[in-house]
Amino acid sequence: LAAVLTCTTIFVVEARSVKNLEMFSGAYFVFTLKLERNRVYKTLVRGLLCVFAAGPVVSLVLVMYVARDRDPVTVGLNLVWSQITGVALFCVSLCSLLRPVDDTEFYIWNEGMLRDVSFSRQWRTILSSGNDVLYQTIIYAGLEAGRGNRAPLEALCDGPASAQKLFEAMGLQQQQQQQQQQ
Repeated sequence: LAAVLTCTTIFVVEARSVKNLEMFSGAYFVFTLKLERNRVYKTLVRGLLCVFAAGPVVSLVLVMYVARDRDPVTVGLNLVWSQITGVALFCVSLCSLLRPVDDTEFYIWNEGMLRDVSFSRQWRTILSSGNDVLYQTIIYAGLEAGRGNRAPLEALCDGPASAQKLFEAMGLQQQQQQQQQQ
């Protein structure tokens, strides 16, 4: 509960400082990519990982204590076997939160312009694939735009003006101008 409240507080503080923090906005995209490097967020995720890793051990000890008149090995194995899949999947998902995508390109983009971009996404893609996947898609679309094919970049954005902002935020316009001068 404390982790959820802390992450919500981080989000509210960020939302107050940004004028347009919708789930489809560039501001939300910037917030989520920066969150992965936030020390408080990383500490909370690591703490949750420790709690959920210790939970089965504590449960096993308690069950063995309560069921001390039965075979403790059998009781323990039954408990571990019945809960291991859920605990393992949860731990794997928490570990993935600690290993964000390689976002080095993000930190050379123009953050102010990126915040003004509006992405064209369905709400369920935010839940199913997250902003890490959107970031990778933007990178590939940017590579295509750098080669002259702006269609993938335009498909990501909610209108041509937003696509132009993303194009400029990524520094692709400067790159294109440099290529034309050569």
